[in-house]
Amino acid sequence: MKTASYKGKCKIEIVERELPRILNKQDILLKVKCSGICGSDLHTYLGRWPQPLFPAGHEISGEIAEIGDEVKNVKVGERVCVEPVLYCNHCIYCRLGKYHLCEKRKIIGVDLPGGFAEYLVIPSYSLHLLQDNISFEEGVLVEPLAAVIHAMGFANLNFGGSVAILGGGTTGLLAAKVAKCAGASYVFVSVRYPHQAEMASEFGADKTMVFDSSNVEEKVSGTIKDVDLVIEAVGGNTETVNFATRITRKRGKIILLGLFPEPIKIDLLRVIIKELQLSGSNIYGYSGVRRDFELAIEMISSGKIDMRKILTHRFPLERSQEAFETALNKATRSIKVLISPDQI
Repeated sequence: MKTASYKGKCKIEIVERELPRILNKQDILLKVKCSGICGSDLHTYLGRWPQPLFPAGHEISGEIAEIGDEVKNVKVGERVCVEPVLYCNHCIYCRLGKYHLCEKRKIIGVDLPGGFAEYLVIPSYSLHLLQDNISFEEGVLVEPLAAVIHAMGFANLNFGGSVAILGGGTTGLLAAKVAKCAGASYVFVSVRYPHQAEMASEFGADKTMVFDSSNVEEKVSGTIKDVDLVIEAVGGNTETVNFATRITRKRGKIILLGLFPEPIKIDLLRVIIKELQLSGSNIYGYSGVRRDFELAIEMISSGKIDMRKILTHRFPLERSQEAFETALNKATRSIKVLISPDQI
């Protein structure tokens, strides 16, 4: 089978590998239909994070090609998306229902072979059936939407509350829509590129502002302040976190969704004086008694979020290098870029 693998900084090659085999009776063979390029994939592509020897990709949808002897929850031919968290089911966090914090957690596409390939063998428990009105392309976005839903679970946003979202990528845009669905009366979104501002408005933002990472406070100062909740969806930047502490009201909340591969400096005195609640949100799991993936699938199926708007580009597997370059180059107006083995 064909796979797309990292081969050094800003380089991807198409590599022929053996078709994976089912070795565990509870595993399945997935024919990959679509995989999304995430911000973490771009960090790896740029050489900022270690590059695995196997194909990456953790935003995955596909069709069941084969099942193990003990698989009962899915059938051959069914359409699914992948919740890429593997867990032990025995540690204290798994027993508490916090399987996403499992002490032996592995992530498909990060720690194990992922979706930038034609086929993939994974445990059947990591699958969620896609409803008939959800395409494979939309199914890829269940994963980032589930991460946003999980973050909103920390927020306990009151109906009519105000929200500021820092970042206009896929996560930030989905956060704007989820905040509106959760009852926010005012949503502000700061972005880096004009096309992200346009999309944020379509996703429910009441106000948007374009800025680069060097002038955020200069441009936004006086525009927004005393919000109930700030969602940081940029990551890797000291300035955005400290800015979040400035615009959040006293006793307000800040949720960190962006990734920070290096330590940063935060003005904790302001956090203390304002009695702010600063919380990280780690992928997805349960929100109450419902799994975040289940809630995400329901939101897409119900039409509350039109995912097609942010699916800007799609490339065949053989053009994965071009797909990554397109995702990096915002002059292409890219938001979510897909790689599809079936596309020619």
